[in-house]
Amino acid sequence: MRGGTVDLGDVEVMNAVVGLPYTANFQSAKLAYAAATGSAMTQKKRIEGVGLVLIDTHHQGVLYGQELEDDRLDDMPGVRDEEEVDEGTIFSEYDMPITALQGLWTTDSRLCLRAQAPKPATIGAAVIIVHTNEKAAA
Repeated sequence: MRGGTVDLGDVEVMNAVVGLPYTANFQSAKLAYAAATGSAMTQKKRIEGVGLVLIDTHHQGVLYGQELEDDRLDDMPGVRDEEEVDEGTIFSEYDMPITALQGLWTTDSRLCLRAQAPKPATIGAAVIIVHTNEKAAA
C-alpha cells in the first residue's frame, strides 16, 4: 500500500479486504462502587467476573482482564451452549455470560479490554462483578 492505493500487480481479484493492523485497548476509570459504607475509591477491590454484549464480533475478538499486560488478559470462552465454537465464527449478536476473571486485589481496579486485527469486534456493553474489601467506618 502506497499513497492510498494498493498494487496487486497482474493478479485479478474479485473480492478483497485491505487494511492496516490495529490494536484497540480500553481501560475503564477507577472503579468506585460496590461498597456499603460509602465510596470504594480507596478501598481494595477486585473484579471477579465480566459479561460482554457484543455485536459483529469474532468468537476470539476480545481479550479482557484487569490489566492490559498480555499475560493478564483472558480469551473469550471457546464454548457456547455446551458446544465448541467453530474457528472463524463471527457472532452478529452475542451476550457473553458472566465469566470469572483473574482479578487482583487493588485500590486501582479497572476493566481492560483489547480487540486486535484481523478479528472484528464491537462491544455494546460490559457488566462487571466487583468484590470490595470494605473498611469499617470510623
